[in-house]
Amino acid sequence: MSKNNPNIHIIKAEGLLGLLKNKHLLLDTSVFIDAFNHFEEFARFFNECKRGNVTIVTVNPVIAEFTKGVENTKN
Repeated sequence: MSKNNPNIHIIKAEGLLGLLKNKHLLLDTSVFIDAFNHFEEFARFFNECKRGNVTIVTVNPVIAEFTKGVENTKN
């Protein structure tokens, strides 16, 4: 569970990662915001994706929205 909110738990459909194996997973801004705020829970999920050779992708407008207000994307 996340330190910031002990009630956060990622619920995955049974067999989801098996279905995603060797595929691409398109994520939107809300996922990145939640991942930033609840790093531990999402780190486990992203590591499971990595082990399943799931490629995490997004689109430029999501990157722009997520990084809004940041000096540069390297910060």
